[in-house]
Amino acid sequence: MQATEERFTQTRGVARLWYGVLIGAAAWKLQLVVNYALVPYACWHRVEIVNHGASLATFLLALTGAWVAWGSWKETGEDFDTELGGPVGRSRFMALGGMALSALFALLILGQWIPNLFLSPCDGLL
Repeated sequence: MQATEERFTQTRGVARLWYGVLIGAAAWKLQLVVNYALVPYACWHRVEIVNHGASLATFLLALTGAWVAWGSWKETGEDFDTELGGPVGRSRFMALGGMALSALFALLILGQWIPNLFLSPCDGLL
C-alpha cells in the first residue's frame, strides 16, 4: 500500500490520472473542430476520407484515456472502494472517473462519426 501511495503522489502517477480524466473531452472537442475545419478542403478536393481519418484518430485518442485510467485503477488494487482517504482513494476515484469519462467521450465521437458514414458533408456545398 505504501508503494501505491508513493506512486500516486509523484508527478507521473498524477499526470496519468489527469490524462485519463481529461483526454476524452479534449479528443471530442478536437474531433468537432477538425471535422468542421476540414469540410471545405474535403469537398473542394473530393477527399471526404480525411474526415473519417480525423474521427478515427480522435476516437482512438479518447480510448487511450480509458486505457491509461484502467492501468491506474489496476495499480490501486482493482477495488471499487473510493471512500478510502489519502492518495489511494483519490487515485481510485480519478481512475474510475477517467475510465467512465473517456469511454463516454469515445461514444460521443463515434455517435458524431456515424452520420458521416451515410451522409456527405458536401451535399449542398457544391
